[in-house]
Amino acid sequence: MTAVFPPRQRGECPSLSKPMTTGDGLLARINPINGAISPADLAGVAEAARRFGNGLLEITLRGSLQIRGLRPDTVAGMNATVEALGLQIRSGLPLDVAPLAGLCRNERADPRPLAEAIENQAADFAPRLGPKVSVVVDGGGPSMLAGVKADVRLTALGATTWQLAIAGDANAARFVGTYEAEWAVQSAVSLLRAIADGGRKTRGGDLLLTYQDVQPPVKPRKSEPSRLHPGDITLLTDNRFAAVVALPFGTVSAETLIAFSVEMQSLGITEFRLSPQRMLILLCPDEATARAALTRSDPHHLIIQQDDPRLRIVACAGAPACASGYFNTHALGRDLAANPPDWLDGPFLLHLSGCDKQCAKPAGAHVDVIGVPGSRKIVANGIVLPPDFSDRLTNIPPMQRAS
Repeated sequence: MTAVFPPRQRGECPSLSKPMTTGDGLLARINPINGAISPADLAGVAEAARRFGNGLLEITLRGSLQIRGLRPDTVAGMNATVEALGLQIRSGLPLDVAPLAGLCRNERADPRPLAEAIENQAADFAPRLGPKVSVVVDGGGPSMLAGVKADVRLTALGATTWQLAIAGDANAARFVGTYEAEWAVQSAVSLLRAIADGGRKTRGGDLLLTYQDVQPPVKPRKSEPSRLHPGDITLLTDNRFAAVVALPFGTVSAETLIAFSVEMQSLGITEFRLSPQRMLILLCPDEATARAALTRSDPHHLIIQQDDPRLRIVACAGAPACASGYFNTHALGRDLAANPPDWLDGPFLLHLSGCDKQCAKPAGAHVDVIGVPGSRKIVANGIVLPPDFSDRLTNIPPMQRAS
C-alpha cells in the first residue's frame, strides 16, 4: 500500500520519516548530529535524492539537509538508504550548537556540555513543546548561529559565564540574565518548561511579559557575534583546517553534489559539517588541502568568496522545480548575479519567491519579488527602491503553473 502524507499545518517541521507536502512533491529533512557527514555519505544521500526524489537538495538557514521531490511511493526507499548509511540523525528537541563546536580555537566556551545538560533535563517535558520550539547554545566563536532564531538562546561571554535571552536571533532576542554555567542550564530549562506549560502553540516570545526568572539578572553585556564566510580557512584545535563554501540559493543538484563530494574525498577530506546560512564546512587535513578544496569548489559553481553577489539573493526552489512557482527564481537570481546592478550591493537582501507562500522569506531588511499568475509583484517592505529596480526583473518571462 502506498503511504499517504496529509498536508501539514504551517509550523510543523518535516523529517525523513514524516515528509512535508510542497509544490514539487514531498520534502524530507535530515539533521546529522553536529552537522557531521562524510563526503561518501553525502554522495550517498545525493544519489538517493536523484533516485527517489527530483534530484534537488538544499542546506537551510539552520544548517539542515533537505531532499526535495519525493513521492509517497519513494519515501520508504529514501528512508532505507539513509538508514543503511548509518548516519547519526538528531531527534527530539531542536537544540543547535555551532558546526565547529569544540574545534574552534577562539571559541569562548565549548557549548556541547551545556546543550547535553539542557537536553537531558528537558527530556521529561520536551514532548509537550511545539514542533518549532528551538534552543541555541552558542560558544561565542565564529559559530554561524547569530542569524538563527531560537526561543531560548545561551551565548558564552567567557569560559564559565553565559548570557541567556529569549525569542529571536543574536540581535533581536530579549535579554534575561547572565549566569554561571550551572545556573544558565537551570534557567534555560525553566524557560522551556514554562513554554511547555503554555501548550504546543506557545513560543518563547509569549513569555516576554509574564516570565519571572529564578535569579536576578546581571547587567547585560553585548557580545559581538562572529561568523565564518565563504572562502574562509581557519585552523582548528585538532590541527585540521576548516574551509568554507556556500550553496547558491541554498540549492544544489544531486549530480553536482556527488561529483563535488567524490572530488573532496580524493583530496583526503573525510568529514563535512553542514552549517547554518546554507554553507558547508570542509574539514581538511592541512592548509594546502583546504586551499585546493576551495579552488576545486569553484568549477562546481559553489560560492567561495564572501562578496559573491549570489549571497545577496534569497530564492525558493521556484519553477520548474516547484509546481507552485510562477517563475524561475534561480534563473532570475543567476542573471542578476552574473551582471549585478549597483543596488544588489545595498543594505537589503533580494528575496525571490515563486509564489505567495514565500517559503524562503528571510529575516532582516529585504525586498520581496513574488510570483503571481502571469506576472510578478514587488513588495518593498518600507525600503526606497532605486529607479531601475523593476527593469532587471523583466528579463525572464513568467511561467504558468501546471494545473
